[in-house]
Amino acid sequence: MVRSLDSAVQSALFGMTDDRGYSPGTIRPEDQPSLEPWAHAWYDHVARQFVQTYIQTIQHTGLLPRTEAASYNLLELLLLDQAFSQIDAALSARQDWVPIPLRGAVRLLTQKPADQARRS
Repeated sequence: MVRSLDSAVQSALFGMTDDRGYSPGTIRPEDQPSLEPWAHAWYDHVARQFVQTYIQTIQHTGLLPRTEAASYNLLELLLLDQAFSQIDAALSARQDWVPIPLRGAVRLLTQKPADQARRS
């Protein structure tokens, strides 16, 4: 779900079309740089709310790692795995969509790990 949220905001920002040729919206290329920080802010907020609610819902089941940092590290690993899978799928089927999961993977690889971010 989290990768889908990223795909949704990135596809709108860059005017990507779905498999039927429809775009979720039209943003002029000259406006993309000024809107990109807002797109990232929307994604960060919505993804954070989704993950927090999900964790609160299943934390009593014993399905998550014992610590919050370990849970977020696992999430980041799974998100990176999903981004790589999406890159592979896009290379095979929709090469014009490769930048979306690629940007997601780069973002994941360049941010601080969750446990370090919480200590700083």
